[in-house]
Amino acid sequence: MGQIRTYQTDYLRQGTEQISYKRFTYDGTYQETIDANVLINCPEDVVPLNRSLQKLYEKPLKEVNFSTDLTYVYFKNENAQFLYDNRHWILGSTESLGLGDNEIISHDDQDVKSVSGNKYFKSTFPVDETYQLSDNKMIRNDHQYCLLKPNVPYKFHFGYYVDGTEGNNYNFNVRFFVQETYNADILAAGTKYYHFENEEWVDTSALIGGSGARVSTAITNNWATHELDIKPYEPSASTVSQVYVGVIIFYPSKDGHSEAGGYTALYLDNLGIGQSVDATFKKIVAQRKQLSFAGTFTGIYESNNNFLSNQAKSTEFYIGKIPGNFERPRDSVVKTIEQIITQEIINDSRNYMTKYEGIFRNRGDINLGLHNKIWIDFGIDTLQEPVSCYIDAMKFDVKASQYDIRMHIPNQDDDVLTTYKVVAK
Repeated sequence: MGQIRTYQTDYLRQGTEQISYKRFTYDGTYQETIDANVLINCPEDVVPLNRSLQKLYEKPLKEVNFSTDLTYVYFKNENAQFLYDNRHWILGSTESLGLGDNEIISHDDQDVKSVSGNKYFKSTFPVDETYQLSDNKMIRNDHQYCLLKPNVPYKFHFGYYVDGTEGNNYNFNVRFFVQETYNADILAAGTKYYHFENEEWVDTSALIGGSGARVSTAITNNWATHELDIKPYEPSASTVSQVYVGVIIFYPSKDGHSEAGGYTALYLDNLGIGQSVDATFKKIVAQRKQLSFAGTFTGIYESNNNFLSNQAKSTEFYIGKIPGNFERPRDSVVKTIEQIITQEIINDSRNYMTKYEGIFRNRGDINLGLHNKIWIDFGIDTLQEPVSCYIDAMKFDVKASQYDIRMHIPNQDDDVLTTYKVVAK
């Protein structure tokens, strides 16, 4: 046993494992620091039931691969989640008709909760094709604040929630336009709209059937997402390096025209306007291997389809990049998150990894969470693990008051000697 593990065991025998948590609000404002004891003792605090406790071993790892898919969609519009109310958005006016409201509100006192943050756009304008006219715009972005490059594909991504009668089919139209020179009049000469049916850019005079994208959904009373892909806009001159980009969403309608009493509202959130950029590589793999003299290990751990990367922090247009450098208390130099993750994974599996599975019931008023750590301690003469377990997965049966838990014993001794490299594919 390494010296670090010896210290950990001595610390556990004191009966606590203290962790400090810093609490922040959704907008990043610091609230407080909470010092909590996360240690749960088995069988003192939780007891395994029905002889279900199993001790398992997994073979050591020779190699760890942490793979991230590089999605090159660069969203440029601000306030996509409406956290700053109507900043950079223009809401359609309904006052003259007096049939409903368009507003950006907090979800705090609403039955529908936002996808991210705590605000969204809500329209209670009635579903009736009488009002689905070209001049009745429900919401659009203020395009003077959305500048994108020409000659690259565009993308519009948004989430929507239809509060309406289940089984009905609802539709709403979306239009996408660009201006080389900003003009508040979105029908002014020089404004180009994307004709979704013909997949080409047209003048405002050609805004007829097929020019808008018709989004149709039978999903009600649940959030859904939709993406629109738009082909590149070719500017009138090579000197045009950026264009003003706008998107318009019109009021919804229903198949079969008007609806009596079933429809309540349409909600929108996460409205992202961006551009897709072709890149020479689509994936980045952080690879760490144990040195050959460590043993004839063959285990390989693959972590695929990750979408956030600190290793790709300097990659232009990659939306999932994490800036900054990081280090653990034991480190003397800064590292990327991938360097730390792969090292910790291979540390835990430097030899046979110990895992536990079982059904547990708590004693007293202790409630378990994924932040807790469980120490398997049946006494030093029977079974006492040197360190507490990290919880990998947990399911709680409320009726039976039972926890189904999978956990593993980490190995936080000195880092295993390895080689590390990053491969772009």
